[in-house]
Amino acid sequence: MERFDQELFGIKLFDYQEAQPWDNGIQFIDCKFEFESLKRFDGLPIEVTFEWDIKVWSIEGKLLQEFNIIDVSEFREEILKSMKG
Repeated sequence: MERFDQELFGIKLFDYQEAQPWDNGIQFIDCKFEFESLKRFDGLPIEVTFEWDIKVWSIEGKLLQEFNIIDVSEFREEILKSMKG
């Protein structure tokens, strides 16, 4: 099955198999993360709000973790690199 990339400011965050819109954002199915600190969530569904708050869910529907993408140090480092050119 085809996979799609999700980027923010030109930085690839994850790829996914399917996306479903909801009131406050989008739910992504079967995510594979680019950042090492998030790879433990590979294969799980996530919800992403329009403010880039991310909720990671277990296959059974239990909330595992909630964070904002700016709180991920690897993402911040990539933003700084891109600003320096």
